[in-house]
Amino acid sequence: ILEGFGAQLQSLTDYMILVPPLGMVSLYPGAGSHYIAHMDNEKDSTGRWRNYRILTMILYLNESGFSAEDGGQLVCQVNNENIEVVPKGGTCVVFDAKS
Repeated sequence: ILEGFGAQLQSLTDYMILVPPLGMVSLYPGAGSHYIAHMDNEKDSTGRWRNYRILTMILYLNESGFSAEDGGQLVCQVNNENIEVVPKGGTCVVFDAKS
């Protein structure tokens, strides 16, 4: 899945897409568990990027029937406005890892 998606992204952007051999999988048990607000790639104290990540892709694997009332929304800040993505199974979100 990741390699095919990487090839599609590369054909649509100016980025050279390298797909890592391993991905990250997270499972949240509910009861308010969450990530704190963060950037997937940010500059260190010397002004260098901490890693080579330029894009982040999230593929939700939730069971059908999941809704916004269940929680777990991804919140991205774009132009000082919060955008919420409901973690609906089959949804794929791609965004700039440096913002």
